[in-house]
Amino acid sequence: MFVYGATITKDDEGYFAQFVDIEAAYADGSTYQEVVKAAAETLQLVVATYLDEGIPLPQATFHQSSSQTIFAVEVTPRFIEETKCITLSQAAKELSVSQGRITQLISAGKLVDRYFDGVRMVSIESVNDYKASPRKAGRPRKAFACQGTYS
Repeated sequence: MFVYGATITKDDEGYFAQFVDIEAAYADGSTYQEVVKAAAETLQLVVATYLDEGIPLPQATFHQSSSQTIFAVEVTPRFIEETKCITLSQAAKELSVSQGRITQLISAGKLVDRYFDGVRMVSIESVNDYKASPRKAGRPRKAFACQGTYS
């Protein structure tokens, strides 16, 4: 369990949460409930990223005098793996193709899929690799063998 405090402020546009000890973690929302939910999700993703990339997490500090909202999140190895994947529809949108084409690319070994609780997901890394690979327009040409002799 990872526990960090955030300051939540209200302005004309809604609410803003900033984690005291993790500068990169902040969230906003139009209601207090929205900002609390968004802040918890943000903290979970930031902690997962730090752990996955081997970045040391800052020590949490809690000040008696300040009005911090305390957030506690759990980050499991499975959650970290899930953050590295997107749904088939997200992959299709990212590559500007149909979901059927995503399935074909998975079958062809061009994209890597994973299952989480029965939901098929696609590795973000494989989508980015495929996107960066050079492709020619149209269908690939079939290879044919030359027969006979030519002079």
